[in-house]
Amino acid sequence: MNSTLSLKLRTPKGLISLENLALISMLSELKKEISMYTDIPVSSLVVKAGFPPINIAQYPDTSSIKSFNITSGDLLIIEENSNLIKPSLDRIKPFDISLIADHQIPNKEGLIMIRRMIPTDNSCLFNAISYNMSPKAEFNSEEARQIVASYIISDPKEYDGLLEKPPEVYADWITRNTSWGGVIEMTILAKYHDVEICAINIQNCQSFFYGKGLKRMFLLYDGVHYDAVGRNICKEINEDEQTLFEKNDLEALEGVLVVVKELRKKQEFRELVNFEIPCNVCYEELKGEKEAMEHFKKTGHLNLKEIDKKNN
Repeated sequence: MNSTLSLKLRTPKGLISLENLALISMLSELKKEISMYTDIPVSSLVVKAGFPPINIAQYPDTSSIKSFNITSGDLLIIEENSNLIKPSLDRIKPFDISLIADHQIPNKEGLIMIRRMIPTDNSCLFNAISYNMSPKAEFNSEEARQIVASYIISDPKEYDGLLEKPPEVYADWITRNTSWGGVIEMTILAKYHDVEICAINIQNCQSFFYGKGLKRMFLLYDGVHYDAVGRNICKEINEDEQTLFEKNDLEALEGVLVVVKELRKKQEFRELVNFEIPCNVCYEELKGEKEAMEHFKKTGHLNLKEIDKKNN
């Protein structure tokens, strides 16, 4: 089995080939290699991978390259941002799945943590946050998108270099109901609502924290889609749903992790290598992250459609 991979880097200096990188290499090693070839300081590196491209340089340096589904021949987009502020490592926490309980223990009121399914309509992140802020209210993704756009327009320098487009172009793009939200949107909406958002990846049980509010909400991420989390008596009841929690509420955190463990066991996550997704611009059917990235490189199309999980 081939133990190395080769990568192409699209850098400010042009296209660069990176050869013979060990598959077991950590992100820190990859960043050092890129810095050496590009003369960009490690602290200022933006390394975009996958589709849509995300900045993997923000993840812990101990992350394995393999965990980002990077394969030989992939193209990484390299940029420099001297103002880049990397989240501290205590904001990204991997939980050991073997230490998570198999079953939830109800709290003293007899309540448990419950996954609340959000429609797959390209606005799942916005609607999941909306549900957590007010479970009884109707979804209003349009308002959430406008909030994000307003923040970016009001302070473009803060977001310049963190977006794959100029701030004003990105602000216009995110207001469209076909555009997906991600890290930038969670950061802004957490600040707007004065909450902490804890998004947990079902596949690897890694948790990402955004915002510094006193109350915490939970989101479940399957690789493409976001769902909300509430605390109630059972799945069939959503009256008086609790969706905002104290940060020291360990019962809530432990309950969510049990939910994640159960979903992982059922393989209710998307492996980006094989997921099917159509382009909303030209309607070409694409399969997997690699095809989507190739399509993006050829056409510049970054407008994808979220596939309903029921049809997968």
